[in-house]
Formats: sequence, structure tokens, C-alpha cells
Amino acid sequence: MPPTLAPLILLGYASMFGTSIDRYLFEPNTPQLELRTGYAGIGGYINAIPTGLYAGGIHYGFLHTISDKWGVSFIPHFGVSHTDHMIAALPSYTQFDVGAGVYAIYEHLVVGINTSHWSNGNAVFNWGESAGRQNVGINMVVLQMGYVF
Repeated sequence: MPPTLAPLILLGYASMFGTSIDRYLFEPNTPQLELRTGYAGIGGYINAIPTGLYAGGIHYGFLHTISDKWGVSFIPHFGVSHTDHMIAALPSYTQFDVGAGVYAIYEHLVVGINTSHWSNGNAVFNWGESAGRQNVGINMVVLQMGYVF
């Protein structure tokens, strides 16, 4: 397996969905490009969706090595997201981004599934003017495949 902090590039297909605590409006299902600094230990990530949705932050990968060639990594992440246009499901251009993914790694090839929740964080923080109001955000699940350099 490659070094754990080696650059990782992932291409994926994002599908948006809502939950009972989120007010949401579906964005089109769309491709996604993501860059990560590795799949084990602390690192960073950035991703982009062609409809003008972007995110970045930190992650921590928990790697389980199966053999010299195989591994599985669970990677929770936390950061911020940004849109280049207003979206009805998001109250501002910048939001929190929280989620996690599970990835199978074979030598340099990676396949996985990642979830993200972009929102104002009101369900956790109960912000001043937003206190008592519904959490506002979108959720997505992304099927990904990529390469570790």
C-alpha cells in the first residue's frame, strides 16, 4: 500500500437527499472531484461540484490493513462549505460541512462511499436569531473512486 499521507484524488457522483430535521431543496445529482492528503491519520480535503458547491476542512483516517495490498479506511471529516450562488436549502453562502466515508484500498486504487451534511449547524448550536428554528441544510451521499499517488 502507498504511504498514508500520499495525495489521493477521487472522482464521484453526488446524490442529494433530505431528512426530517433539515429543510432542503434537491440540487441536481452531479459529479464531484475531491482531493485528500491521504487515507490514514490526520489530513485535509477539498472538493468541488460543478454546480458551484465547494467544501474543505480536516479529516482523520482510521486504517485497517488487511494485507500488503488491501486496506479499509473509515474517514470522518469536518470543515466548511461554500456556494457561489444562493440555494434555497442553505441560509447563506458559507456553511458547516460534517460527514464520513468508508473506503476500500487496493494498492493505489480506492473505491468508497462518503456522506456530507452542509448546514448552518442550528440543530447543534441553536444560534441566536435562529434559536428554535429548524436546521437548514442539505445532505449528500457520494460514490467515489480514485487513485493514491
